[in-house]
Amino acid sequence: MDFIIEPLLSFITDTRISISALFLLAVTVFCLVWYFVSLKTGKRKIWIFTPMQIFYAGVAISAFMLWCYIRFQVSGNWIIAGLDSIAATAKMFGFDTKAAEFVKDIFGDEPVHWLKEAYVSLVAILVPCLTVRAVFGIFKETYNRLVYFFKGGNSHIFSELNEKSLCLARDIRKHDRKAVIVFADVHRNSTKKENLGLFGEAEELKAILTKRSVYDFNFFLQRKLIIKQLILRKEREYTLYLIDEEETDNVKTGINLFNTYYEKNLTVNIFSSLESSEAFVDDTVALYESDKIKKDRVKAKLNLVNQAQIIAYDLLLKHPMFVAADRCNSDTISVLVVGTSNIALECFKAAMWCGVMRNYKFKITVIDSEENRIRFDYRFADMAEEFEKAGVKIAFEYKDAQINSAVFMKEIQSCCDANYIIVATDNDELTINTASVVHREIIREKVRRDEYVSGAEPTIIPVICNIDYYEAFIAANKNANLTDIFYPCGCYCDVYKTDTITDWVVDKMGSVVNDFYNKSNEKHGKYSSLSQTEKRSNRANAVHTIYKLKDIGINICLSDDKKTVELYHCDNKIETEKVDSYLKKLVVGGRSIEDYFMDLEHDRWSVFQIMDGWKSWGVDEIKRVNGKGLTKEMGIAHKLVNAKLHGNIVPYSELANVGLELRNNKNYFYGYDKVVVEFIGSEMIKIMNNELQNDN
Repeated sequence: MDFIIEPLLSFITDTRISISALFLLAVTVFCLVWYFVSLKTGKRKIWIFTPMQIFYAGVAISAFMLWCYIRFQVSGNWIIAGLDSIAATAKMFGFDTKAAEFVKDIFGDEPVHWLKEAYVSLVAILVPCLTVRAVFGIFKETYNRLVYFFKGGNSHIFSELNEKSLCLARDIRKHDRKAVIVFADVHRNSTKKENLGLFGEAEELKAILTKRSVYDFNFFLQRKLIIKQLILRKEREYTLYLIDEEETDNVKTGINLFNTYYEKNLTVNIFSSLESSEAFVDDTVALYESDKIKKDRVKAKLNLVNQAQIIAYDLLLKHPMFVAADRCNSDTISVLVVGTSNIALECFKAAMWCGVMRNYKFKITVIDSEENRIRFDYRFADMAEEFEKAGVKIAFEYKDAQINSAVFMKEIQSCCDANYIIVATDNDELTINTASVVHREIIREKVRRDEYVSGAEPTIIPVICNIDYYEAFIAANKNANLTDIFYPCGCYCDVYKTDTITDWVVDKMGSVVNDFYNKSNEKHGKYSSLSQTEKRSNRANAVHTIYKLKDIGINICLSDDKKTVELYHCDNKIETEKVDSYLKKLVVGGRSIEDYFMDLEHDRWSVFQIMDGWKSWGVDEIKRVNGKGLTKEMGIAHKLVNAKLHGNIVPYSELANVGLELRNNKNYFYGYDKVVVEFIGSEMIKIMNNELQNDN
């Protein structure tokens, strides 16, 4: 053992390097432990400096210590020695000192043990190596620019690296292998990024990670490759995805970028579920539409992607409420919404106008805390009063109960007649637990009341965003044979994908609605050019199509529906030609199908408008206000947009009087609803056949 112990003792007793060696060893061990702990936990501990930065400093201090003693021997003054040592260390970082020279300066010509020499040589090599790494780090952004500049394919730039942006980036890469994917504002050493796996997943997609923000991408938008222009004759397309967790930043950034680059071939997608987002986007685009000079120069597109609306519309289209009522053998669609998150409120609003049917009664209950009720009442003030003015009857109740409380359990038991339950709490774990509790308590209460029937259980829809929770929930319910009861939705992997933005089934259906409107006297323009508000109106109209069809006995969601079994092929798809001929000759309750659908659509539209904040406007008041300067050439203005007042929010039977008073034509306002009858036919059914049949 002497050949091991003796060199170690000799090494430790040499005070010129022992302190330096021990210091560097301590720094190295500390950084390694920190690094492996961060890998194991998936989180970085919050420190001012990263492990690599601390290691840089440790190596530099170690080199300084090695120089310090020998400089003191020469100068005899610690201050001068310290300054000389700083200069000598700096030279090492600047490649001005070789390892052999370093060893000679430290030990002179005296015999040196190999262990001492190896240690000093290691420090001498480490210092310039760290310099090289630092230099590469400095020029990494330049490297990213060059890769981006010379790489082919269209550019997809994300404002933030998070779960949502990664889901969308994966889908983009799946459809376009040449796409250039960039994640902006990525700070690898930032303590904000808790999930270190995000960086690895982004690199697997061959994405560019840059510290630059989306505001700094002007050089990408202004410079073009001459070779591509001359040979390929192709200009790169740029798509920005403003997908930060802070949605107000997305809106602000999107509007600023649109104002800056409106003349560029750029698509700006703003991801926000905030109620005010739609108005901001519409107002920004309208400002350019009203500017005669700028209007023809606008190339950029500004698009709003509302996660909450996507989930709500997809849910009520692909999992209709009447299917749940049928399974429970009920003539009442009884909806229970647990929570008042943005998603929960969008589902609540959509359920209100989807529930407008003649062959089903409709009731809806919302359960959440008393604190959230204040916000709810503010958004939907005078809702019941407006429904009464519109001639629509909807049973609604808000129950005050903090989720996961004893009061909540009692309130759930009082809602045991609910057959369509939406749970959206903005917390995946809480949503999953609550969904299970709701299912259990409703079944228990039905058993107590001797009302339980096997198989006639409510449809429960938990909104689960995180893909891991989502997949775990599906697997657990599959093992428990509960897949016909629980229908989880809202997963990032289902919402954040290219189809949702560019080829969404609801947009396809909304486009059909708009095309029929364009065939009428009022020209709306192309669907893609509509305002966000108009698009949403067309989407709602389209989604309600399956509810209108169900109301006359055509259930496109179930192939074994006895009333319309003759309309189905053997492959469970509706034969569209039969539907067209069937509708033309159909009479419902002594009324033509046209009149029946117009009545139904008007009530749906009224509820949609009321849920959107509009209120009824009496004919007498309309005339008084118009007499003060609001009269249009076509007649008296029947709506006041800035106050959200509308003269058509009246019972269907009163529309004739409104038309007579304001347009001298009792049939004038029926024209809007008449379009509905025209688009419900083969073209809309084809889209439903292709998109919906295998989703239920």
